[in-house]
Amino acid sequence: MGCVCSEKIGRFLPAGGSGEEITLHRPIVTYALIIINVAIYAITSYENGFLSIGSEYLWKYGFIPSFSSTEDLYRILTSMFLHADILHIFFNMYFLYIFGRGVEGVIGSVRFLALYLLSGIAATMLHTATVLLQGYDTGLLPLSIPAIGASGAISGVLGAYMMLYPGSYLSMCFFIFFFPLCGTFRTSTFTIFWFAMQVIYGYMRLGGIAFFAHAGGFIGGVALIWLIASSVIARVKSVYGSFTLPRYIVFRELMYEGLGGFAKAVLSILIISSVVAGVISYSLSANFEGYNIYSTEVYSVVSIENAELNNWGSFTLMISQEGPQYTFSMIIDPYTRILINRLHGAGLLKINDPETRELKTYIDEVIAIPGIQGVRVPVTINISARYNEHGVLIYAEGSLTTQIIYITREGAVPGEYISYNYFTLNARGPSTVREIVSLPVAISSLVGLLALYVVVGRDRDLALT
Repeated sequence: MGCVCSEKIGRFLPAGGSGEEITLHRPIVTYALIIINVAIYAITSYENGFLSIGSEYLWKYGFIPSFSSTEDLYRILTSMFLHADILHIFFNMYFLYIFGRGVEGVIGSVRFLALYLLSGIAATMLHTATVLLQGYDTGLLPLSIPAIGASGAISGVLGAYMMLYPGSYLSMCFFIFFFPLCGTFRTSTFTIFWFAMQVIYGYMRLGGIAFFAHAGGFIGGVALIWLIASSVIARVKSVYGSFTLPRYIVFRELMYEGLGGFAKAVLSILIISSVVAGVISYSLSANFEGYNIYSTEVYSVVSIENAELNNWGSFTLMISQEGPQYTFSMIIDPYTRILINRLHGAGLLKINDPETRELKTYIDEVIAIPGIQGVRVPVTINISARYNEHGVLIYAEGSLTTQIIYITREGAVPGEYISYNYFTLNARGPSTVREIVSLPVAISSLVGLLALYVVVGRDRDLALT
């Protein structure tokens, strides 16, 4: 199982604020989201003893960048409620509990839910916009890996919290080589440091965690707290100031209200850097010009060593527009990888037959596939396959039996037999890499510009501390 996710939203634990949060509304949505996320994790991880998500849910409901058709838009929402393992769900819900109450308590439940969901969408957009930058030297792999987790939406809550309470303080413990270093930090200091780490790690292309998704959610939260809640915050500031007039006047005289000049400068640089990452990724799409992309889902019922399991996987197929050449992304799931490698070796993923539109049927066809370090691999295929006008396999169902080949230092070693009692393959496309990333780049740029405007010009309007 492979996914792009956040094992935890940060390498530090906030223990709570300084008590300056304003609570005008009960944080019903915050608590409801925690309950819903935990319940969904229990359902999706039950088969693995609640330790990690089942592969069915990962591949069917995780967000996969190359699955960009309208029928796959549901993945943007469903991916926000999936978590890879027990640590992933724990740290995300902890951060939501700490920061969600302070934001929802001011702006109300409906606005908070909108901010949460839209921040998750903003996170998905920047993740997709920067997907080529995150793995330009691995070909199509980043396009076909599912991203899951509430981290992007919660990052938006964190960005909103920073704008509301920049002058409050958080008790925090940083972990350095498993040793805690605890202290009290200004909210703006903590959040800017955290945001900087997401952008830096994103440019460093550290695998396994969608750092730019965190950055996108954070930027979205900064923009959205002003866009959807500025009028409410203005009323809160008026009431808050009238009831605590002497303290409020002293606060304004002695301390800068809002983020401060240095904080604004750093945030502006980080927001611009995040937008630039999307532009760089877009420019890298030129390396794939002249190719069509097909996003392919695979379901199989696998029998191996007297055990049967249901298996899901996906991969991205790239077809040259000018010739018969094609390639496909590295496939994380081992059972899907074996199946697709056998179909590829049998020449069934793409055919150059002029009658490509008709249904092809192969019954009990035995093929010895060469090429795995000289070892011929036996394959028995029963399959009905449908091809489009370009000769690309767009639908298949059937069964397949083959032998696993293990690659060792001594060479290829034949292993046990594996049977795909039933499998289906569905391919969507074609699209181009540029088509996949262009809209997310545009949306991320607009959100970034709005967040930049809020940071530079509207921080005092939003600040409550």
